[in-house]
Amino acid sequence: MEELEFNVIDCENATITTPTETDGGLIEEMQESPQTGSTNYRRYSIEISKNCCDETEILVPVFYNFTTNHTTCALDVEEETYTYGFNILGMNPLFISSLQISYDNGVTFSNLTYTNVTGNTGFAYTLVYDVADVTISSATFPDPPNTQNYNYILRIIHVDGFVYELSMRFVLEQPGGCNLISNQILQINYPEIDERVVFDNNSIELIPLYEFETSLETGVYQVIICRWYLSNPLTVTSLSSNCVQNNQFIECNLICDLINKLVQCKKTNIFTFYDALRYANECDTSYEDMCDLYELLVDKLENPDCRDPYDDCDCQGDCGEGFKKRPYSKNVQKKKNCGSCNGGH
Repeated sequence: MEELEFNVIDCENATITTPTETDGGLIEEMQESPQTGSTNYRRYSIEISKNCCDETEILVPVFYNFTTNHTTCALDVEEETYTYGFNILGMNPLFISSLQISYDNGVTFSNLTYTNVTGNTGFAYTLVYDVADVTISSATFPDPPNTQNYNYILRIIHVDGFVYELSMRFVLEQPGGCNLISNQILQINYPEIDERVVFDNNSIELIPLYEFETSLETGVYQVIICRWYLSNPLTVTSLSSNCVQNNQFIECNLICDLINKLVQCKKTNIFTFYDALRYANECDTSYEDMCDLYELLVDKLENPDCRDPYDDCDCQGDCGEGFKKRPYSKNVQKKKNCGSCNGGH
């Protein structure tokens, strides 16, 4: 995976960006409306965690580039009806949970049957016009002398819960007949993006992303952003992803606490861990290892006296239960030897 870029001016002003020279810049891409070439994109995701705990995934919708065209017209002489066929292109129909239609400006919706367009580049549906009643399906429309405008709304329920609404219109020169002028998309109402995702140009702000009020907290942060797509548009099992990620230690008003601890405990090596975390931001240090270093730093900082936590070791590599175990990471005590007994780490 390519690396995200953390931009931390201070703990009140921090963002992440995606490198635009690789993979097109996912954050920039997520903001495009509509997104060209997105037919087989299912969703975007932003996975966040802090200190290897509290993993959260935020789903972001795709702004599909919907287009439409008229495909068929058939007359049923006995029923005195015309059936018009239409396509909506730009979204793989494998992403549709259900399709609904409204003839009364969104007051009521009913289910609408659809079929997949060849190659899964979109979906097809039909509307029936009753010549005698001047109705289309179950809705009655005004009857202008020369043209008829038929407005309706398509509601697409996405498999990931997103809702897309397309305000549609098709126009007939004369009542009935196959002389369709056009089928138009008047407006597209895209799903709203989660309020935690706040864009700042081609960046995402970290404070709302982690649901802090005004400032970040000291810790090790990890963010993974992915585009999920079908590598084979004909099968849903071909779901794949392109991702960018990074992890970073961010220090917020911690330095004074560290100095106070050094004043209290002249022999403490607490700054060894602090320096290691800062330099780890520039190195190829794994997220889990940075979490381990940070947990050791916090353990030393919160210890009420100057006793090194390694003093609890039995010199056989067993440090007892003195160290916390994170649910999403390795047990830190596995990484330590008995410091006060044989030098340790």
